Amino acid sequence: MKYKIPLIIVISAVWAGSILSSCSQKDLAYDRDPVKVMVDFDWINAINAHPEGMTVLFFPADENSKIWRFDISGRNGGEIEILSGIYNVIAFNNDLPGVEFSNTDTFDRFSANTRNLNDSVTSQTGMLYAASLTAQALFNAGDKKALTISMSPDSLATDYHIRLDSISGTQRIKTATAILKGLARGVCLQLKCNSEQTCCVSAPLHIDPLCHTCLETVATGFGNPDITDPKISLEIIVTTSHGKYSKTFDVTDQIMNSKYPKDVYLNIKGLDIPAADTPTNPDGKDDVGISVGVDGWQLIEIIYS
Repeated sequence: MKYKIPLIIVISAVWAGSILSSCSQKDLAYDRDPVKVMVDFDWINAINAHPEGMTVLFFPADENSKIWRFDISGRNGGEIEILSGIYNVIAFNNDLPGVEFSNTDTFDRFSANTRNLNDSVTSQTGMLYAASLTAQALFNAGDKKALTISMSPDSLATDYHIRLDSISGTQRIKTATAILKGLARGVCLQLKCNSEQTCCVSAPLHIDPLCHTCLETVATGFGNPDITDPKISLEIIVTTSHGKYSKTFDVTDQIMNSKYPKDVYLNIKGLDIPAADTPTNPDGKDDVGISVGVDGWQLIEIIYS
């Protein structure tokens, strides 16, 4: 467990008097003493979550003190020590190398974002779990026992299960990649709302060991962007010994109408991997076969034997 120790602020007693009213009042005075707090995580909203650790941030309500950070291993929580006061709290799992954070000094704008892999593609996020609490009063109890705050992290990312069935010519494949275009680039942890900015998330496709005419993968990213008319597409890119080919499908309806928004299944059927003498459509608008194109994308090499 580690944390940052902010400056100790001492609020002195203030005496105010009024000659006109002939009365006086003494404001309450207190020192910000250390207080023990038990942070408990209730996983009712994500029962299958098993993060390696959780980060908990305490934002002082007065906005003048430094933010406290605690990194707690495992998913069960633990005891911390912090200066007494009123705090807004954010918690999230800290085992996601594909995520970076922005607006980190502001409770209601603290956001998680995908990392850039190159100019066109961002990293997969991994499953992000987060929770927040507002105006938590943390003061020493009379019996000096640790106070308890309970947080219920929820899934803020989505697993996209991509499967291509009835594929002909899989023996020609050297590499295959799925790219989801138009997903939200980030999410606000406190409001649990996705950003308006979009990104492209890629994942390598694998031949199903039980079905050699099927390609599949799982890509993890954020949901649809917070815009009026989102458009999300799935681009399939394959390389063979004689070239690179791509084909794009509109999967907006499949994603928007998914029964499980955090566990989306995308199914494409009937795809022909081009042979050396297969004609291609250079404008990429033909919805049959795979059209040539898309130079500059980063491809993850998977060699098929």
